[in-house]
Amino acid sequence: MNKYSPWPNSRVDRGHNVIYLSNVNISHSGVYTCHIEYNDSFSEEREIHLTVTANYSQPSIRLQNCTEQKDQCLVLCSSRDGYPKGKIKWNIAGLNKTDTMLWSKDIISEDSSTSLYNISSMASFNCSTGKQQDISCSVDSVSKLLSICHQKNTPEKQSHVEAIVSCVVVLVIVIVIAITVGLYRIRNQSSTNANADNSVIYSPVVQDAL
Repeated sequence: MNKYSPWPNSRVDRGHNVIYLSNVNISHSGVYTCHIEYNDSFSEEREIHLTVTANYSQPSIRLQNCTEQKDQCLVLCSSRDGYPKGKIKWNIAGLNKTDTMLWSKDIISEDSSTSLYNISSMASFNCSTGKQQDISCSVDSVSKLLSICHQKNTPEKQSHVEAIVSCVVVLVIVIVIAITVGLYRIRNQSSTNANADNSVIYSPVVQDAL
């Protein structure tokens, strides 16, 4: 009879000398003693350090306050149910992170029942350049992408747009004037024809006496 009882959540593959563990949580981390019995007269003990980890969820990234009128854009990134403590990393495509990200604040909370961590990070980005920025936040090599900062019109584009608007306004004014003049002429012509019909003079015919 074995003097050691196997752990209920373990399964031994004797052919490959592998122990499979199931239903493991963070509290199971620690140092374990593995008892190996070859026969009744010989056995061996080995210490095994068990480390339990949990993958964080895919980051969730969303805008908190970002409009065309604001020079700053607040973005929140969060991830849940991971172990050990992790850290959110911000990445900015093609731009200097120091000049673009103004500040960031990390928040870490631990679930008392599972000992897993929930992490989040709030960051402020500079949008005064007038260029759209592609940013991403990542946890354990899992990332999520977001485009922020609305594209602003450059002076050349703005002047071009203003010129087109001015041309359209002038064209509308010309069309309105042309229609008004046309209607005025039609009304005058109708009035002239009516007056001509009313001014016809009938002259009496005088016959010579025989």
